[in-house]
Amino acid sequence: AVDAAPVGPLGLARDRRWMLVDAEGVALTQRELPALVRFATALVGDDAVRVTAPDGASCAVPPAAPGAPRRRVRLFGDTIDAAVVDPALDAWFSTRLGVPCTLVHLPDDVVRPVDPAYADADDRAAFSDGYPVLVATEASLADLNARLAAQGAPPVTMARFRPKVVLAADAPAYAEAAGSSLFLRDGDDAVRLALVKPCARCAVTTVDPDTAERGVEPLRTLAAYRKVGTKVLFAQNALVRAPGVARLGAPATAWA
Repeated sequence: AVDAAPVGPLGLARDRRWMLVDAEGVALTQRELPALVRFATALVGDDAVRVTAPDGASCAVPPAAPGAPRRRVRLFGDTIDAAVVDPALDAWFSTRLGVPCTLVHLPDDVVRPVDPAYADADDRAAFSDGYPVLVATEASLADLNARLAAQGAPPVTMARFRPKVVLAADAPAYAEAAGSSLFLRDGDDAVRLALVKPCARCAVTTVDPDTAERGVEPLRTLAAYRKVGTKVLFAQNALVRAPGVARLGAPATAWA
């Protein structure tokens, strides 16, 4: 969580620019390694992040150096070239996760296109599931938690869904799924997001962020009222149509 973040074509600055891959270059996520949820991150300086492991050890993760070796990686059906960051960091993560892995970074010159069914030809994504920004509302989460309570299940936090922008509860539940554009005001300027596609949720939402234990909620309850075809939906994928700075507490003009 940050008080302010520059927002560009790839989304929030530094967001989803690093990724762990296995020996075959395939992305490692909480789907395969639920323990990843217990690694914390924080911004460091102008371009790096600090990662803290469950054992309390931490390391600074910089962007890949200019001229760093590249390797072919695969992520959700996309194959691209990523830059290897530092073999010492590979060892740090491999030791704590118990599996061999390599840390890679997405260089600025590598283009990962967004699904053309929902985007323009020049839209790009980093190492997210497929879109630069994910938007959710507090009202949507409150509605879900009310339904969980009715089932005798404990509430969940927004961390289960990992949105980049959370709107306060003034907006109705699931309003983010009904609009087309969202303006995040910053004085006279605004970040403009195009809300293009509901986000289909996977088993990662069933991983408890505090314990890394996997259950059946909230996916089971969501499926009872937010299922379209075979997809269970929560939050909205977005593209950046006007860059700028997003600030905590700033007004948002919805669904223009």
